[in-house]
Amino acid sequence: MPQIYIDPWTGVFFAGLIVLIGVVATLKNLRSACGPKERAFVARGNLAAWVTCLCFFAAWYFTPHPYSYLLLLAYFAVFPMAVYRFCSKRLLIRRLERIHPAVEANGGNGAGRVARAGGES
Repeated sequence: MPQIYIDPWTGVFFAGLIVLIGVVATLKNLRSACGPKERAFVARGNLAAWVTCLCFFAAWYFTPHPYSYLLLLAYFAVFPMAVYRFCSKRLLIRRLERIHPAVEANGGNGAGRVARAGGES
């Protein structure tokens, strides 16, 4: 089987391009978050995605040749499911913040309740 040789600078270029795309996607996700809970959730989710990708590439680099393909199967099977779950939960948080903006903004302790017309709260 012939070996494919890739110039090291080509690999560095593509790795840098992938990291740049990831940084742009992370910033776009953070800017598109509406409320404080959604923004915190997006920040935690992006951090988890970066850590997961870095751990995967480290494990892939240090795993012997035939077993590294099993890591690829696990990565491409589990990571899309995690992204789908993240997007679903983010949408749920966004909808809940639009329904209950005052209560959600004050931590849900009831301090954000609107006073009634009679002066009672």
